[in-house]
Amino acid sequence: MEHKFLGKYTPLSVADLALFLKEHPDAYVITDTKYVEPEEIKVGFQELVDVVRENGCEEVLDRFIVQIYHGYMRGLIEQIYPFDNYIFTLYEEKYDGDEERLEEFAEFCMLYGVDVITMKAKCYHDALLDICNRYGLRLFVHTVNDPEEIAAFHAKGVGVYTDNVER
Repeated sequence: MEHKFLGKYTPLSVADLALFLKEHPDAYVITDTKYVEPEEIKVGFQELVDVVRENGCEEVLDRFIVQIYHGYMRGLIEQIYPFDNYIFTLYEEKYDGDEERLEEFAEFCMLYGVDVITMKAKCYHDALLDICNRYGLRLFVHTVNDPEEIAAFHAKGVGVYTDNVER
């Protein structure tokens, strides 16, 4: 905790994050847990919910955007807490840009209250955005650091993950 990220950013514990969110009602957090095994998922999300509750900040759980990597994760997490916001991140599904598979993922999202799909930028093509639009889903791509490429995606209405904190 005493080591600054990139030499200047202070790490936060879950308790610190909950208190930060309580003080900043316009802030949201996307989970990026990397948990895919059912037991890891249950333990990790239960710990998150427990720490937030222990700090008297349960209302901030509605500002966590839970990133899932497989469909089964949605049900497991819902058993722990009824989070409002989910993102289906497709890289663990080995998604490669296939339209039929995206249609299946989009149907799942519509049925289970997932509002966002994200995929590797190299998998993107415009027909995928059309599918997401038909299902009322937001589409994001990752990881894009080139400003011109970011602008091109934004012009299409596609969100972008970047790991360049200076942008």
